[in-house]
Amino acid sequence: AAVALIAYLLGRPESTKVGMVSSTTATSTPASVDVPLQFAGADGHQLSGDLLLPARTTHPVPGVVIVPDWGAVNRNGMAPVDALPDPLYGDLANLLASHGIASLRYDPAGQGQSTIPEGSTLKFSDLVGDVAAAVGILTQRIEVDRKQITVVGDGWGGLLALQLAAQDNMISRLVLVSTPGRPVIESLADELRADAVTPADGQSEVTQLQQAVSGLLAGGSLPDPSTLETPLRPILQSSQAGFLRSMFGLDPTALARAVHVPTLVVRGGGDPGINAQDGQLLVAALGPTSQLYLAGDASATLTLTTRTVVATPSATTTTTIAGVPASNSRGPSNVVVTVSRDEAALV
Repeated sequence: AAVALIAYLLGRPESTKVGMVSSTTATSTPASVDVPLQFAGADGHQLSGDLLLPARTTHPVPGVVIVPDWGAVNRNGMAPVDALPDPLYGDLANLLASHGIASLRYDPAGQGQSTIPEGSTLKFSDLVGDVAAAVGILTQRIEVDRKQITVVGDGWGGLLALQLAAQDNMISRLVLVSTPGRPVIESLADELRADAVTPADGQSEVTQLQQAVSGLLAGGSLPDPSTLETPLRPILQSSQAGFLRSMFGLDPTALARAVHVPTLVVRGGGDPGINAQDGQLLVAALGPTSQLYLAGDASATLTLTTRTVVATPSATTTTTIAGVPASNSRGPSNVVVTVSRDEAALV
């Protein structure tokens, strides 16, 4: 059923149906044609991605650029080194294709198969330029209706999308998924507190984050990684100091006030880093053409987790993401954990 996101992109009234659907694979389906792409981004960035087109179309179709979050991500979604991948972008691309919508998703600069010039550093403006390049590629395709271009920004990618939407008249709609409306340090602090083993650990991590960011915004450098709490090390990377300085200095509501296209703000109710205030701030700044969609108890990547106690204890807990089971030694041995997308948010 076409509910929140697809209904919004196609301009249909939103259904009230809520449910779950298992994640699809992040490759082309019989209803789609996958076109691998290599294209130039900003400041020497060489980007790699996939254009997924609906099969058997007879006229130009709406197009979507999926802007990835910051961190351990690639064109398909979250790709942490020590955990299961979470292919939100691949799932979304396949669902869009099944509803007759083309999409372009790409590895962010410096990740996956996308590269940056040796010795260069990431900058906020350049990453916005990468999104602009992706939009340009999409509008050049004869299969795509250039008057129906939507940019979907995930997490911090939503801030890149906001910046571009304020200056690029090729964008007709905007979707922000799990995007902060408060300064990003506040959402990061909430996430650190939620994920910490104890409240004391969480507060220690937040204090160190605040001190590091304060020094960075004052023109200083980031602390040596060896002095940081473990959860902060992948966040506060010295090689990305310039980019982080820009991100921590941003006011998301100021970006949103400069945007004048219809915007859907999507927030998972189970996301520890993005709360009700984030969504409310963005919608208020975006104005009357924006709307907020709350995805129940879904996570930041719009997944729902169910835990089922089985009659016969197994050797390990079993976790399934995107339909692929994987062993996880944490938790009771007679519990099966299943992670699936929130249908009401994604389809």
